[in-house]
Amino acid sequence: MKHRKIIIALLASTLLSCHGKNEWQNMRVDGSLTCSDMSTECTLDEGQRWQKCHVYTDNDTLYLVFVALPAYCEDVTVKIHDGKFLAAACAIPFEPLEISYTTRQQHLQLNRTHYSTGDTLCGVCRFAFDFTSKPLFGDEKEIRGSSIFQGSICEIVREKDFDPFEEKNFMTFHLSAALLELGEPLYRDTFSTDGLPEFRVELLNHFPASENIRIEELTWDASETRTVSDEGEERLTIWYDSAGKPVAFVQWNKNTQF
Repeated sequence: MKHRKIIIALLASTLLSCHGKNEWQNMRVDGSLTCSDMSTECTLDEGQRWQKCHVYTDNDTLYLVFVALPAYCEDVTVKIHDGKFLAAACAIPFEPLEISYTTRQQHLQLNRTHYSTGDTLCGVCRFAFDFTSKPLFGDEKEIRGSSIFQGSICEIVREKDFDPFEEKNFMTFHLSAALLELGEPLYRDTFSTDGLPEFRVELLNHFPASENIRIEELTWDASETRTVSDEGEERLTIWYDSAGKPVAFVQWNKNTQF
């Protein structure tokens, strides 16, 4: 979030506007939707790509928040209450512009009507946004256009301030939950405990050296940007046994030599 705050501070003179439809729409429910068949995978006009959605409850309202990656500027938020929903888009432009969005069309289908903290939300969405971009300075003309945001959602409902990258959470995530909460890993590997290199020697504290155990290793970008790229400096590696149970983890800098 620090990255986003810096951008906002630098663009203090830029105007930001978020709008949704004036009326809430009924949400469709399909109990057959399951996260075994899908993951969070949404796109904006087949360009910007989201693989994580923050889902939380606040004052009897469920929020689905797709936060923009550092290289982009659009955020999409969906509010759900009593079987109805409302979608809105926002933009943080990288130039002195006034950008406003209105929601022209919205479709949301989830696996149930009501959710509590800890439930798994699964669904599909499609939102059509119209936008207006107006330069704050100069004689450039106003630009109008439209965007389509669509894809699938598969997330665990959490508390509003829940941060999956807090250290206390790492050993509570089963492998399937880690993929939901932490997103797509940078690297994924499978190996046995026979002849471990120095980086993995920690695992000998959890298994007898005489046993040959199959281990799955996943590494995420744990930098503040937390994107699926090799640009961040910080890494999080978690090891899982054959049942998908977390065994150990290590946080490290990618420039560290083992």
